[in-house]
Amino acid sequence: MHRLLPCVVALATIAVAATQALAGPYLQEHLPSLMPPQHAAPAGALAVTMPDGHVMPPGATMPMGPTSADTAAKAPTIGSAPAMPAMPGATPDGPSAVQAPTMPMPGAAPQQPAATPMPMPPDSGPQAAPTPGATPVPTMMPMPMPTATSPRATGTPMPMPTAPPVPTGVAAGSGCTVVPIGQANPSTEPEPMGPIWCFPLNPSPTTRSIDARGGWVDDFATNVQMGSLNDREMDYRVFNAFGSSIRGGTFLNNNHWMIDLVDTSAFRLSGGVLVSPNRAFTFENGKLVVEVDAAAGQDGVGGADVFYEIDVSPAAAPTGVNVDTLYGYGQFGNVGSIGCRLERATEYGAHPICAMYDNTSHNAGQGGRVWETQGVGTARTATSVEGGYSGYAIPGTSLHGSDVFRLCNTNQMDMFCRDRFRFELTKTSLTIFVNGYQWYKIDGLYASNPATSADNRIPDSWFGPAGVHVYFTSWINSGQHTTHRWHWGRVAVNPHSGSGFTAPSAAPTFCLGQPQNTCAMGMH
Repeated sequence: MHRLLPCVVALATIAVAATQALAGPYLQEHLPSLMPPQHAAPAGALAVTMPDGHVMPPGATMPMGPTSADTAAKAPTIGSAPAMPAMPGATPDGPSAVQAPTMPMPGAAPQQPAATPMPMPPDSGPQAAPTPGATPVPTMMPMPMPTATSPRATGTPMPMPTAPPVPTGVAAGSGCTVVPIGQANPSTEPEPMGPIWCFPLNPSPTTRSIDARGGWVDDFATNVQMGSLNDREMDYRVFNAFGSSIRGGTFLNNNHWMIDLVDTSAFRLSGGVLVSPNRAFTFENGKLVVEVDAAAGQDGVGGADVFYEIDVSPAAAPTGVNVDTLYGYGQFGNVGSIGCRLERATEYGAHPICAMYDNTSHNAGQGGRVWETQGVGTARTATSVEGGYSGYAIPGTSLHGSDVFRLCNTNQMDMFCRDRFRFELTKTSLTIFVNGYQWYKIDGLYASNPATSADNRIPDSWFGPAGVHVYFTSWINSGQHTTHRWHWGRVAVNPHSGSGFTAPSAAPTFCLGQPQNTCAMGMH
C-alpha cells in the first residue's frame, strides 16, 4: 500500500495539469458570468455614498446586484407625505420628546423615518389603475401642526386609511388614491386626502346649544380630528337620499363638517345627503331664521350638477315619495317643502334657484311644483324677485353680489369661500343674506299663481306648534363618477339675542377689503 501512494499522487498531479490545460481557457472566458457582477470604479472617481448610508472609497468595487434599499426604492407608491415639522420643544438636530406625525396619503406606502422607525400600518392592498379624468395624488406639502390656541384643530395625528376593496372601472373614482374634487391639494391644514370611507373615524361629541326659546346654535368646535357624523350622532339626523350605486360619507375635521359623494355606477345617477338638526322649529312672530356656513363657491361645484342646498319641510324625514329626483327638496312628497339651490356657474358666477312643492305626490309636470325662480317661473312667483347675481347692487352699500358671495380659485382651500348664509322665511317672502348683506329677496309671494292659480305662499299649516324641519343638502346629478367633497360649518336656527333674533352676521373668515375678502389664514 505504501508503495502505491507515490504512484497515486503522481497520477493525480498529471490529471490536474491536464484539466487546467484543457478547461482553463473555457473557465477563464465563462466563469466571470457565473459570479455576482462587479464594476470597478474608474480612475479618478469620487467616493460614492451607497443607499444604506456608507461611503465607498475611490477605486473600490461596487456590487451591482439588488440590495434591500434598491428593492424598497423600486416599490410602487402612490405618493407619501413628507414628515411634518417637529412639535414645539424639538431641537434642530435631534428628536424631541414629542415628534410631529407624518400626514399619510390614502393608499400610499408608509414613510420610513431615518430616526426611530414607527410601526408599519396594515397593507392597503393593490391600487387601481388611474381613471381618465380622475384627480392625481401628488406628494403632499408638510402640514403645519395645530397649536393649542387654534380653534381649527387639535394635535391629533391624521390616521392611516383602512384597506377597503379596490374599485375598478367607473367606480375607481371612489378609490382611496383619488383626492376628492373640492379638496385643495396640497392642503395648508391637515385634511383627509382621499374619500372619507377610506379612513377610520372617531366618535364626535355633541356641540350644539339650545336656548330657552328653542334656538339652535352649533359651531362644531369638537376639537376632534377625523370625527364621525352618523345618523342621530351629535343630535343630527343624516339621510342618504340615494341607492346602492352612490356612495357617501359624512364626517368632521378641523371643526367643520363635510360630505363626500360619488356615483359608482356606469350611469348618470342623482342623489345626495341631507343633514338636519334633530328637532322641529316654529315660526316666531311669523318668521323662521336659518343660518349655515357653506363653501357654496368652492372649486369643483357647478350649476345643477354639484351644489349646496338649504331646505325646509314639515316632514321630520324624507317621506320616500320622490317628486323631483334632481334636488333635495323633491324628497318630501305628500308633505311639501321649500328649498334653494346655491349654484356656481362659470358664465355668471353664483346664483340661487328656489322652489316650493305642495303636499301632494305630484311631480313638476303634474303640477306638484307650485313655483320655481328660474326662467319664466320667476315672474310667476312673486311681485318682486331681486338680486342673486354677481353684479347685484346690495341695498344701502356700494357693494355688489360678488363682494359678499365669494368664489374660491381653482384648487384653493374652502376657507376662501366658506360664507355665512342666512334665510329669513315668512308667509309671503324669502330673503337670503350672505355674510351679513342682503343678496337675494323674493317678496310678495302670489296668493294666486298667474299661470296656475295655485297659492304660492307658505301654507298656514307650517306656522302651527308642530313646526318645521331644516335640511342642509349636498347633491349630485348627471353622473359624478369622481368623489366630490362639500365643506359646511356653523349651523343656527332661530338664534336669539335679547327679545328677538340675532342680526345677520358674517363667516369668521370674511374680511371685507382683504384679498378675496378673506381674513389672513391662521387667525381662524
